[in-house]
Amino acid sequence: MQVKNFSFPLNNPLVINYENGTTSSILLDNNSGRGIFRDKIDSLVNVKHTGIYVGTDTNTKQAIVIHNHYNYGSAYVTDILDFARNKNVSWLTTGCENTPLQVITKALHHVQSGERYKPKSYNCQTLVNSACNNKRYSEDASRIATGVFCAVVIGSFFWLAPKLFSNT
Repeated sequence: MQVKNFSFPLNNPLVINYENGTTSSILLDNNSGRGIFRDKIDSLVNVKHTGIYVGTDTNTKQAIVIHNHYNYGSAYVTDILDFARNKNVSWLTTGCENTPLQVITKALHHVQSGERYKPKSYNCQTLVNSACNNKRYSEDASRIATGVFCAVVIGSFFWLAPKLFSNT
């Protein structure tokens, strides 16, 4: 859902007011602000779909996640079931430079910005890395781009080599 505004009262919970007029109260816990992932659905290569665990909705009792997904077009707040899409969800093992509250705040600012999803430059991993470490970076997009570049270079070599080394 699109976020209108949010606040962190002194003793929990996080209160999120949505553009549609609804409000969520989310209890934060020791894992709030941590990165999570699941395998990407229908992916030909090993790609992780990442998000940020926020806490537990006091009304629905569901875990709440912030992530960026092409189906929604931008970063948004959802529950763990929507994020998981019938896949196993695990914790990211990489740490965060920012505190959990900073991570959640930065992620919510991404939701508020409405920046459009872009597979190479603003995807789920970009959101998590930006919120956790203040760096807009996607490991898998970089890895895939490097692989494609290497394949083109190697393919070009095998295509050009016979022409360069032929005696005609």
